[in-house]
Amino acid sequence: MAKKFKKPIIDWIQFDSWEEAEIYQHLKNWTLPQFTWIYELKWYKLIDARPEWITLFDWFKAWEYTQRARKYKRDFTLKKWKDIIHLEYKSKWSEAKPDYRLRRFLVLLNWTLNFAELIKVKKWVYKFKKYY
Repeated sequence: MAKKFKKPIIDWIQFDSWEEAEIYQHLKNWTLPQFTWIYELKWYKLIDARPEWITLFDWFKAWEYTQRARKYKRDFTLKKWKDIIHLEYKSKWSEAKPDYRLRRFLVLLNWTLNFAELIKVKKWVYKFKKYY
């Protein structure tokens, strides 16, 4: 019962959801061979879970209103030699939210990142989208 409400902590890293922590354990141990998208990431290693914040834009003042800075934090960072991919894990409901779609658009617009999304459609059914 307590599993639903507490944020999981694994290897001293606090995750936003239990599914994200489960994906971290699979990526760390590389135990997801049955998925087709995993072959695209075959030689990549997990180097960072919960990396630093990316500032999408700084605060600014428009007329008499002050807009605060907007930041974005990726879920996982994978590396193969000098190539780095930033992987974002989402459920199908959170992927469809307008605020996430806007943040994804700003990340892709402002940063030249190798960005990929792992979207959970059903239990053990994932959709892999890459933007590189």
